[in-house]
Amino acid sequence: MAALILQQAKDVGITMLQSDVAGLLKATARTVGSYGPREVGGGLIDAYAAVQELRPATFAIEAPSATDPALAGRISTPQPITVQISKPAAGLVATDFKVTIGITTATILAATEFAHSYELEVLPPVQSTVGTYNLKVELLLTPDAKIPAVSALNAVEYGSTPILQYTYLRSYVDQRSYTAGQPIQLQATIFGTAVITGATVMANLVENPSLQSLTSNGLPTSIQLFDDGLHGDSVANDGIYGATIAGLLTSNCSLGYLEIEIDVDGSDNGRAIHLTTIHLTTIGPKTSLDGVSAGTPVILDAVPLKHLFLPVIVT
Repeated sequence: MAALILQQAKDVGITMLQSDVAGLLKATARTVGSYGPREVGGGLIDAYAAVQELRPATFAIEAPSATDPALAGRISTPQPITVQISKPAAGLVATDFKVTIGITTATILAATEFAHSYELEVLPPVQSTVGTYNLKVELLLTPDAKIPAVSALNAVEYGSTPILQYTYLRSYVDQRSYTAGQPIQLQATIFGTAVITGATVMANLVENPSLQSLTSNGLPTSIQLFDDGLHGDSVANDGIYGATIAGLLTSNCSLGYLEIEIDVDGSDNGRAIHLTTIHLTTIGPKTSLDGVSAGTPVILDAVPLKHLFLPVIVT
């Protein structure tokens, strides 16, 4: 294990002595890796995750920039843009950030956490003149943990004509793999010319090789996602839809793959939309391994039509 950590440290450019490894193992064995809290010495931890504990947190705007600005469209009716920032801390949500374009605060529609970054979906404010504007991102933390704001000069461009309108869907499952009887939390966010509410969002279950074990037990194979603030979907009418696939369904699945297809029907600024994403998860047998659950959080990239995610099976 020590050798693995030393190699991971070398790979990311961190100099470590072997004498440092024992302290690192002791400090992180309870908190990192995909195996949950464990007693020190109770089992292997994730070497890569342990080394990440040594990496200093950074906060910077990765995109847009002056050389590749975000296109906001008309100054009077701007359209959403995407702001990508490096990851200063885990577990942040949209309300933890403040985005300013020019001298006016923008509206953050959603914040998506990735392994090493965050992606903010931002609705730019109305501006008075055509041109490029500076972009600033702040973290709204307590004063004793204040991190300086970061800026990108001339990173947002406003014009006199609208840009090409588009709508896309980003959906999530909370893990790659599950044990029989474990619930699955679903969330879907629809991005368009404005927050899209009132859409019909369905999760259709496709069990491999068939749905026979579900239908024979009278269990549903389609579940609706809601934007009411009551189904793991943040707050009501924010364009984020949520639902939970009950453990009763996963306990009746044949062990193997479960395909979850997220279908959206709705409208965006008068245009009818139909969007689909696909998740492929695994359902494994129940385990009594010290409460350990295989799998780590996964995020499915946004796609306009279909996207197939092939999981890494943790054994």
